[in-house]
Amino acid sequence: MRRLAILAGVLGLVAQGCSMADTSAAEAEVAKFHAALGDARFAEIYAAAAEDLTSKATEQQFTELLDAVNRKLGKVKTTQRSGWKVNYSPSGNYVTLVYKTTYEQGEADEQFVYRMQQKDARLACYHINSNALITK
Repeated sequence: MRRLAILAGVLGLVAQGCSMADTSAAEAEVAKFHAALGDARFAEIYAAAAEDLTSKATEQQFTELLDAVNRKLGKVKTTQRSGWKVNYSPSGNYVTLVYKTTYEQGEADEQFVYRMQQKDARLACYHINSNALITK
């Protein structure tokens, strides 16, 4: 009976450990991203990005996107995480965070994918969906 109790306790800890991913480093990077975006520090965002992003978009392409977001939507007023996912794979560990963000000039759904290297989170992908971004 005692073995069953110990086994159940160990299995509970293993299950808990698997389901409790640490997303705090990536969440902190989202806050830094929004601050840099609002201050038009686009080159800084690109320079800190993972190779996943920089190999797919030039600095000019990425900064043009960020400039349009900043110019058309303004600064972030509020943001709330609406989802997250952690992916562990041989090619790397990634944290995906989804946010509902209210900017000065409209709302957006944003998805951030961060490549995790120990406790370091580097932006690997950024998606934004906003009617205001398109219509303004």
